[in-house]
Amino acid sequence: MAIWPQDQEAPQLSCAVVRIKLNGMRLQRPRQWGACWLALQLWGWLDLDAFWPSRLIRSRKGTEWVHVLKTLSVYRLLDPGSEWRPHQQWYARSAMGDLLGEDIAIAQPTRCIGAWISCLNTRRRCSRI
Repeated sequence: MAIWPQDQEAPQLSCAVVRIKLNGMRLQRPRQWGACWLALQLWGWLDLDAFWPSRLIRSRKGTEWVHVLKTLSVYRLLDPGSEWRPHQQWYARSAMGDLLGEDIAIAQPTRCIGAWISCLNTRRRCSRI
């Protein structure tokens, strides 16, 4: 399938041509995607998905703490700021929700704080070992 402007003549192609009105298009909700994707690739290369899940406390409400931890880690790596800024501004302007398959609720302050507490508890348990 090929996309072609409606006001121009399309060349002879061996596939279907979809005509679009370019002047009717607009960009909505632009988000930072490439840096978030690359940070998640680094997360995967470091094999942190194998390390963290067994060390994080399970949530009765179904919160994916690994996703919260990924979001907070990527935020700190790409655009460090206060602990309250991810849920107020950064998450909505990034593609983390799309990349993780989560909705905007992951960046609620209580979940962010809960993730850090869970990680701190893990650090304390590991330091005793």
